[in-house]
Amino acid sequence: MSSDLILMGSGGHAKVVLEAILARNPDCHVTILDDDPGAADRLVLGIKVSGTREWLSSNAPDVAVALGIGDNGARLSLHDWLIANGRTVETVIHPSAIVGASVEIDAGAFLAAGSVAIAEAKIGSAAILNTACSVDHDCVIGVGAHIGPGARLCGNVHVGARSLIGRRVGGSTRGKDRIGRSRRGPKRSGRRYSRWRHLCRMPCPPSEVRPLEFHVPGANDFHVPVPPEAKGPV
Repeated sequence: MSSDLILMGSGGHAKVVLEAILARNPDCHVTILDDDPGAADRLVLGIKVSGTREWLSSNAPDVAVALGIGDNGARLSLHDWLIANGRTVETVIHPSAIVGASVEIDAGAFLAAGSVAIAEAKIGSAAILNTACSVDHDCVIGVGAHIGPGARLCGNVHVGARSLIGRRVGGSTRGKDRIGRSRRGPKRSGRRYSRWRHLCRMPCPPSEVRPLEFHVPGANDFHVPVPPEAKGPV
């Protein structure tokens, strides 16, 4: 990572990316930009926002840009705009991330602290592997996709462009699942998650949870009775 870097975005995700940048290179000089007019005086981990993307037209033409925007569509749109304008998009990997030697990571991806990607997994441009998530063998993470904190992907899972995988929407998957679109397409308004989300392993609905009866020998004959109306297969 170079000694100078530009970070686009000044919200919560930008803090996570900035912390990863400084963890890898504490001496890196980071300039923060944000297109939100209300961010003009904002501080991100003590660094003041310097302007909007217009700042790029007359400053630091050779400095790479990191993506600090959490919204998948906005992040991917910014990535494409930067490439179209001849800018280098930085890939940011936290030093505590575990990355296998055979993993392919495209420009602009972000691997947060504690994230894991192994065994010929492929991480697309502008994708996020967030804190402590794991991506197993032969997975394909599409451009602009986001694997949320703590989510677990088994082998051979394909996550489509701009999809979001999080623990509350099926954070663990079975092998060979396909989630989201396989290529870019028009964004569907009002749909935050993919229609393929049912392929993920979902938590058991509360209506299907019944108390369990168990017996622990030698522990003061500890016994938890089950009400008759609650008995039945789990």
